[in-house]
Amino acid sequence: MFILDITQTFIVAFAFFLVIYGFIVQPHKVSGESMMSTLKNNELILTNKIVYRTHDPERGDVITFKSPDDPKKDFIKRIIALPKERIELSNNKIKIYNKQYPDGFILDETYLDTFQVSDPGEILRDGVALDIPENEYIVMGDNRRNSFDSRAWGPLKKDAIIGKAWFVYWPINRMGFSPDHEFK
Repeated sequence: MFILDITQTFIVAFAFFLVIYGFIVQPHKVSGESMMSTLKNNELILTNKIVYRTHDPERGDVITFKSPDDPKKDFIKRIIALPKERIELSNNKIKIYNKQYPDGFILDETYLDTFQVSDPGEILRDGVALDIPENEYIVMGDNRRNSFDSRAWGPLKKDAIIGKAWFVYWPINRMGFSPDHEFK
């Protein structure tokens, strides 16, 4: 009877783990410095995999997604621009054009360290506006000088998004909910 109880407990715990891991949250390790100082190298986070089933990703969300170059790798970046918007990078400023702001607005990126520079890339070039297709997003790391992101490989497809970086659980002194940035 004792062995049967232990076996049943193990099976229930394992099934519970599979449901949580498969559908609700997934652990990720931050590799590299592209999200400094928001997320640090080697931090362990939980990704909320269900949040985008109820609403679309928003500007400012820190997300995990499959790398456009290698789907076996997961990346962590911040959403900068949304589907059907136009983005322009000029003189270290990001300008967003959409229906609400047809003349555009400068993105207020208070989460960036003051010394950060948003260099252009192969896709998002200096002074050249880029239209973002439906169901695609522009994502960038918070440490722009050390981030391989949409500036180099273009918009990210929505179906590549795993979920929202939700909770830092290691190291303990950094434990807490992952900070998003809400834009005005």
